[in-house]
This record gives sequence, C-alpha cells and structure tokens, in this order.
Amino acid sequence: MNNSLEQERAKFALEKIKDWGEKGSEEYYRYIAQLPVMIRNNGLGQSLVFLLAKKKAPCKEIYDAINEWLVNKRKVCKNVGNDNKISLIELLINGDRVQYSHAQQETLAFFNWLKMFADAFLKRENE
Repeated sequence: MNNSLEQERAKFALEKIKDWGEKGSEEYYRYIAQLPVMIRNNGLGQSLVFLLAKKKAPCKEIYDAINEWLVNKRKVCKNVGNDNKISLIELLINGDRVQYSHAQQETLAFFNWLKMFADAFLKRENE
C-alpha cells in the first residue's frame, strides 16, 4: 500500500512528537509554533542556522528532524556529504532558487503536521 505524501508527513511528524513528548514539551512546543513564522519572514536557510546556533535540544533535534525529512525521507536536497548539517545549509544557499523554494515549502508543510500533533500531544504550562 502506497501512502500519500500527506500521510508520510503526518507519520513522520507524529514519530517526532512522540519522541519529544517525553522531554521538555513546553520548549519543543514553543519552537514548533514559532519556526514557521521565522521561515516565512527570514527564509529557511537563516532559520536553520538559527537552530544550529542554539546547539542543544530542542533546537538541535528540530533541526535534525528537518534535515532527516528533506534529505532522507523526501530527498528534496540531494548530494549531502558526510557533514549533513553543513551540507544541507550549503545546498540551500548555493543551490538554485527552485530547490530552495521546494525545500522551504516542504518544511512548512511538514510543520503543519508537527504543529497539529504538538497541539494535541505536547504539554504546555497553561493546561
């Protein structure tokens, strides 16, 4: 049975939310909610560099999820070398505009599912 792209996004997002739900849910929720706005305002490349600069969870794990989705699952960004973090960013800033736009749109579509599952499953202070 072949799953649709939306089903694949949902499945991967749910896996990540389940993993992160066992950790500091509040922080993960905050970054998941804020990152799509950051991507729309600043672009995917700058947003990824922001996540990498933080170096710790949840930013590192959210970056790793985006990297895994774009490179391994969707194969939007190809030819990634040994250092996936640097290579993904290099591909985005040195690649063509079509690839960059595709990667950005795919990331935003993935975050739609992350946000829905975060709303449903991650604990927040005001609950």
